[in-house]
Amino acid sequence: MAKKKMRNGKFMAIWIPIASVSLAVTLGANVAAGIFGGILDTSLGRGERHVVKAEGVEDWDVMASITGTM
Repeated sequence: MAKKKMRNGKFMAIWIPIASVSLAVTLGANVAAGIFGGILDTSLGRGERHVVKAEGVEDWDVMASITGTM
């Protein structure tokens, strides 16, 4: 028995709502996380920043690389 091909219209009718809902949920979660960031930091913990200093770079001119002037 051969597989039947799905029409493009039917395929789009299935996937457009799924993609739209997932996009809306993702955007909504991102906006909510921005609004309620303080609560999330309190309940989940903000975490600590870990900085690893590279060896041999103490004499590099960092400001020149940031401003683009040498």
